[in-house]
Amino acid sequence: MVGEAGIISGVPFAKSFASLGIQAQRPAFELQFNNLQNALIDRLNKKIDEANEDLELENNVDIFLRNKEKELVRFHNSLQDFTFDNSRNINAVGELATQLDDLSTALDAGDTETFDQVLAKINQIVGNTKVTNGYTVGIYISDGINEIRRDGLLQFDNGGTAEKATKYSDFADDSEINVAITNALAKLSLSAEILVLKGESVEGLRKQTSTNLNSTILQIKAAQTANKEAKAEEIAKLRDEYSQLLNVISLAFETSNTLAKELSSTLFSPNNVPPGSTLNLFL
Repeated sequence: MVGEAGIISGVPFAKSFASLGIQAQRPAFELQFNNLQNALIDRLNKKIDEANEDLELENNVDIFLRNKEKELVRFHNSLQDFTFDNSRNINAVGELATQLDDLSTALDAGDTETFDQVLAKINQIVGNTKVTNGYTVGIYISDGINEIRRDGLLQFDNGGTAEKATKYSDFADDSEINVAITNALAKLSLSAEILVLKGESVEGLRKQTSTNLNSTILQIKAAQTANKEAKAEEIAKLRDEYSQLLNVISLAFETSNTLAKELSSTLFSPNNVPPGSTLNLFL
């Protein structure tokens, strides 16, 4: 068939046969190239997935920074809790001082009913105070709140034992009440000074901790960003390498195909075959 076509068209048999062989190579190459390309793409996607999974790992950021962040967050939360409770106690002390003034007014007026109502209010406010846990923030000084809650702000003498007063009749006379009010005001004054001092100290710690925490968070974000950039660069490099590999394979085939065509044309052209050559038998 090939020989007849070559004879009819005037094209040498060998050259026609070589041309058909070269043409038949392309579909086979394209099929193999497509299979290879798909295999390389699958391998590339797998490597990209692995790189992205690594991005989520905790150890991509220095473990020291992670631990530092956790400790600072814990300490910051403790400072906030301490500040809230300490501020509430400061407000309570101020309100108690006001109630003691009202108690003195009721005493001077001889109004025992109002006196008992104010005293009940005082005991209620004392009960709403909270003993702050200074150990969690490194503040150990006592502010007297624990003693006031335990023993009562106003005390009377019960047979030689000081006890919390709950009504006017607990006291022997008005003189004892006046002494109790004076002592209560002294307790509140000392507690107020210490509470304010503790508040100032914890505020300084809070600002310093916030600064350290923000700095640590920025360092972690910087490390994560750098890691993402490194992974993005790694992925881009992988894509480039696989793309170059496919280009090289494709270019190699095209070069081989071109050389085969040139070789076929050179070998089987009558003008390029010397007279008397064995190749003349195929021309």
